[in-house]
Amino acid sequence: MKKLYYINLKIKRNIYIPKSCDKIYVSEEIVMMFEYTDLEKEKVINGYFYSIEPLKLKLFPPKQKKQYITLCIISEIIEPNRAYSEKELNGILKNIYPDFVTLRRGLIDYKIMDRDAYGKEYKKNN
Repeated sequence: MKKLYYINLKIKRNIYIPKSCDKIYVSEEIVMMFEYTDLEKEKVINGYFYSIEPLKLKLFPPKQKKQYITLCIISEIIEPNRAYSEKELNGILKNIYPDFVTLRRGLIDYKIMDRDAYGKEYKKNN
């Protein structure tokens, strides 16, 4: 069974224009598509996780597709429609992998979770 995900990532680039202004930010919308099978998910589980129950990550994958699959697996333990404080989310992610900041950043960057404007509240996207 194949799952199809579309992700919008915004990238900011600095463009320097002499004499007219100091700096302008140009925002480009990039659409990335990740499609994976249950077999690919199993390979990620076998290659990057110590265990599923309790969820323990050995190594965060270097490739984006595997990162995305890893973060999707991690997001399965996060309750939908519930607001988490940064402290609560960090507590959950610390139990999975020591570099919980990378996991939290990935969940936000890949649009698996949303963060409020102040960075204090996190919610899982459906």
